[in-house]
Amino acid sequence: MVWGPWKGILLKLFRFGTSAGRRTGRAILLALCYALAPLGFPLSAAEKETAPEVSEYAIKAACLYNFLLFTDWPEQTFETKETAIRVAVAGFDPFGSLLEAAMKDKQVRGHAIEIVRVKEGQPVPKCHLLFCSAKERKAVEKLLGGQKGRPVLTVGEAADFCEWGGIAQVYLDHGKLRFAFNIGAVGESGLKIDPKLLRLAKVVNVRGK
Repeated sequence: MVWGPWKGILLKLFRFGTSAGRRTGRAILLALCYALAPLGFPLSAAEKETAPEVSEYAIKAACLYNFLLFTDWPEQTFETKETAIRVAVAGFDPFGSLLEAAMKDKQVRGHAIEIVRVKEGQPVPKCHLLFCSAKERKAVEKLLGGQKGRPVLTVGEAADFCEWGGIAQVYLDHGKLRFAFNIGAVGESGLKIDPKLLRLAKVVNVRGK
């Protein structure tokens, strides 16, 4: 595989202790690399033939973990060094157990990862990453308005998510994973996104509404 400078990024995604876990990790890693091929993660012909079928949301769950690895939050967002990074899914949850599978037993710079589901109509608790599925399109404006100016990495699937002031959009285009980052919203949030990640993304500049 021609991973180039991104080998370290992808290797951080999956760390499994058992041989079965390593096989699972490699399968998902190959699929993720295949999805990312147009963005600078080319596969050899042999690897394309053996790339396994992995669901859209397994890939997106791995992508969210990747976002956590390459985002810096202001120190004050963590009450203590042991405070977990909280990932919140607002409303409809398309992941099921896939989000836990992608983030189980992993840490981000010493912080464990906690996943919470927020039912429709419930207030969004303090979190570090907020995911809004495409089915929450009608609620996106309200959800983003509640996080405006806060150090929260807002991630969505809707085509106009960044135009509404969201930070990152993830989507599949002809089976390939693509993502966009709104640097205007990043600046308003106080977050810092690693330039290595931004170089893989479509970058837009839209201020929150």
